[in-house]
Amino acid sequence: MTLERAKEENFRYPTPEEMLALDRAARRARAQAIGDLFAAAGRQLKELIRRGADAPRTSSRLPTERNTMTTLFWKNALASLPPSVQRRYATSFEAAERFEALLDMAIEVWCSAKHALAKTSRVAERAMRGTARTLDHAAHGALPEDRVESY
Repeated sequence: MTLERAKEENFRYPTPEEMLALDRAARRARAQAIGDLFAAAGRQLKELIRRGADAPRTSSRLPTERNTMTTLFWKNALASLPPSVQRRYATSFEAAERFEALLDMAIEVWCSAKHALAKTSRVAERAMRGTARTLDHAAHGALPEDRVESY
């Protein structure tokens, strides 16, 4: 925008109070977005836990015959028990496997949220540095001398 056009359109740079208000509004919007992200992750985690608890039970000799255990580690751990106690602890091993999957998902959600927060912070840092540079130039007379406005 040229200086002549700026004068025609009554253009003015924002005051420090306006810049502060813009910065606060941006921070509020970012905080709201991050809060929404955490709330959505919590709802998904709650739904997964609920679905795990409501898993349909079928009648079979051993719960592992339902093919609910997919991790080789948990299958081998259950198989290492004496046959007399396998049936008693089979549901505990299945629950442990489901919990491990939920824990892995929670870690992934946390990492994703952490990266999003870091990226948001970097963007905010750049914006604040740019605002500080603009205000610094304005304070040190980097703007045209003939432009005098009343706020």
